[in-house]
Order: sequence, then structure tokens, then C-alpha cells
Amino acid sequence: MHSESLVISLSLHKYNSLNLVCILIGFIPVGCIALHVLELLPLSTTAYTLALPGLILVFIAGFLDNSVKKLALRGWLIGVIAVAFYDCSRIPFVYAGWNDFVPHIGDWILKEEGTNKLIGYSWRYIGNGGGMGITFVFLLRLIKRTHSTFLPGIVFGLFIFAALMLTLLIAPHSEILMFRITPLIVTGSLVGHLIYGGVLGLCLSFFKEKNLKRRRFI
Repeated sequence: MHSESLVISLSLHKYNSLNLVCILIGFIPVGCIALHVLELLPLSTTAYTLALPGLILVFIAGFLDNSVKKLALRGWLIGVIAVAFYDCSRIPFVYAGWNDFVPHIGDWILKEEGTNKLIGYSWRYIGNGGGMGITFVFLLRLIKRTHSTFLPGIVFGLFIFAALMLTLLIAPHSEILMFRITPLIVTGSLVGHLIYGGVLGLCLSFFKEKNLKRRRFI
């Protein structure tokens, strides 16, 4: 009986540990941007010392647990889809005067000016969008949220929005590196993050429903 309890305890510890690791890893790309804007660590450094090791850790976690691999891929995919919807919502705000800082991400990584739009948007989609998608799905798994995921998605989007606004407020040169906080930008960013979170929740619900139907069919 004691040995069975020990096995269950160890299994639960492994389950929670892998969840926490994946939650934190998903934050790394966005965190690297925040560190750069706060002028604590340049993205040209953290891209290789934080983001790359984080990617390797995800592969290791997936190797250790097949369910982690499947969930990480699902989270990354819905994150990329969600950020695409976010960017569609940004278009009218960009035309109205919202400065698009995303191309500068490539400049920060390579320490060159004005030639790295593809790298900037790759980081946004593969890193920021996909990474936060990974964080979202593992966070819900950790808190054992099994029913509707739309509302948690909205809350998650609001959390990211609040973290962005806080970073812009305390960063010494945020207006130069990213953009000024104006009613236009606050509105556009809020709308975008609500869409991002909502799409995350809807996509995750879709995948869950699809899996349930497959199991019923089998």
C-alpha cells in the first residue's frame, strides 16, 4: 500500500513538474522581449541563452512524456492561429497610426537596423504567439480545467495585455523601442489581445470536441 502511494505521488510530481516547465517555457519568447524593452538583457543575448535552451527543454519534455509532446504541439498551433487573427485586427489601427514595432524584433536579434522584418514576424508567430499558446494549454491542464475554455482564453488575453501595458509604463525608453501609450494603441492592443485569447479558447475547445468524437467513433 505504501509503495503504491509512493508511485502515485512520484507520478503526480512528474505530471505537475512537466506542466510547470512547459508553462514557463511558453513565457520565454515574450519574456525575452520584455527584458530587452526594460533594458535588462538584449534580445541578441536572450534569443540564444533563454529561448533556444527553452526550445530544447520542450523537446526533452516531449520525449519523456508523449502527452506533453501532443499538448505542446496543439498549444503552439492554436497560438499561431490566434496571433494571425490578432494581426488581422491590428490592420485598421496600424493604418490609423499605430507604429508596427514587430519588424524591429529582427533588428534586436541580429543587431542590425531595418533589414529583418521576416525574422521579427517569425519571432512573433513561432515564439510569442506559439509560446503563449503552449503556456495556455498547460496552465489549463495544471488547474484541471476540462470544460469551456473560451472564458479562460479571454482572461488569459487580458493578462497578457496588462503585462504589456505594465512593461510599457515602467520601461525607460518604451516609446522609442515599441510605441507610446495612446487611446488608439490601448484600444487596438486590448481588442487584439481579447481576440487572441478568445481564439485560443475556441480552438482548444474545437480540438477537445474533435478528440471526444474520435473516441466515441472508436
